[in-house]
Amino acid sequence: MKIVFIAHGASNGGAGRVSSILCNELARKGHQVTYYAFHYSNVSYPIDPAVNYVILHQKSGNRILTLLYRNRAIYEYIKKSRPDLVISFAANIMSYTVMKWKGPVIYSLRNDPSSVNAGMIGKRIRDRLYRRAKAIVFQTPGARDYFPEEIRRKGVIIGNPIREDLPCWRLDQAEDVIMTACRLDSQKNVSLLLKAFRLVHEKHPSWSLRICGDGPLMEQLKKESAELGISDRVEFMGFCDNINELMVRSSIFALSSDFEGLSNSMLEALATGLPTVCTDCSPGGAALYIQNGVNGFLTPVGNHVAFAEALCRLIEDRSLRAAVSSEAVKIRERLSTEQIVSEWDAVISKN
Repeated sequence: MKIVFIAHGASNGGAGRVSSILCNELARKGHQVTYYAFHYSNVSYPIDPAVNYVILHQKSGNRILTLLYRNRAIYEYIKKSRPDLVISFAANIMSYTVMKWKGPVIYSLRNDPSSVNAGMIGKRIRDRLYRRAKAIVFQTPGARDYFPEEIRRKGVIIGNPIREDLPCWRLDQAEDVIMTACRLDSQKNVSLLLKAFRLVHEKHPSWSLRICGDGPLMEQLKKESAELGISDRVEFMGFCDNINELMVRSSIFALSSDFEGLSNSMLEALATGLPTVCTDCSPGGAALYIQNGVNGFLTPVGNHVAFAEALCRLIEDRSLRAAVSSEAVKIRERLSTEQIVSEWDAVISKN
């Protein structure tokens, strides 16, 4: 089958990682795959030589003009390449294509539909496109159930693939470090993690917090850590290309988001066996994979005291960390690349 995959690009971030894995594996299964990157030109994840990787050259302009340009460019490419199927990780850049091209489209929603601010017009366009889709791949039941029945009927729940070569966490090799890995923006609410760590620091002053990731709130968060009096125990790492190595050297992974599509860093932390604390955020990605107190810990969104208590519970009980770790690694089989790609291939085959 000839497939054109529409996504931001194989760049830093969860969607880039997942889209690159899917394209590579679908190409290895014999599909003729094109990855059309409409936003990022840099490539951070490996692309198989069998995948035709096409980058849309950006034009400067305001947001609306950029959106119109991308819509038109994608349609022109699809019209020229005449695929059997289009898979899109973004709905709003497909509106012009769907109006002009009548071929099948599968969408995949990568964030919380109740929290992402697309505006009323953007949401109406998205829902209209979803109604015309052959299928919509959701990451969680909560994301699917946000939509009306006619869209839910087309929904399929598929998780994110986990790399096969992840290292394994060991209690005896871990440092007294809590780490997170995320984009530093308001969605991730790293401010909550800083407030929680201040409470942890009062009880366990030898522990440190390592923050991996970049984003628009970097300087503000550095200022907050200084105001909280913890800046000497907080390390801002910026973008890290060795996240998994840092995971096995840490003792706890923490994610304090207000909402998530499905956090790849959380899944990889679980898969390495790193004891994990996450907010129980919408639309339920953390709760779908973390059984509270068994293979990780969930705390209420926005509650830094509860988050600190969960962190301290793990810090103070080494045997609990070991027990949680042994349960967490079981996610590897559930989200193996082979399993997830086979689920995607089943959806593709029906469409």
